[in-house]
Amino acid sequence: MEIYKNNLLSPDHLYPLIGRNIKRLRRQQNMTQEMLAELIDGDQKHISKIESGKARPGLSTYLRIANVFCVSVDYFLKDTIEMTEQLLPKEKSPFGPDEETLTQDVLAAVLKYLYTKES
Repeated sequence: MEIYKNNLLSPDHLYPLIGRNIKRLRRQQNMTQEMLAELIDGDQKHISKIESGKARPGLSTYLRIANVFCVSVDYFLKDTIEMTEQLLPKEKSPFGPDEETLTQDVLAAVLKYLYTKES
């Protein structure tokens, strides 16, 4: 059973994704690259390279960045997990077909709202 999206497992895709998630966090905090660099004892150019996926920093750098934003390092891998039916519970729905469709539509709308709010 695969959990992570295969097309994102190569370094050429993974590092830019991690960089985008770090950039998203930084912007949500109204923080500049310079400010983040100072907090992790780095420099702005290195932060720029991390956010663009051009740098491949060590785990300690990711841990320092995660500490700044009070998130776990796995947050940087956000959007790499593929929710397949294999990961979903196998229980039979207590709802009829119409209620199940409505429930799925409401859940999809809530998830879409939460995802766009984070971006």
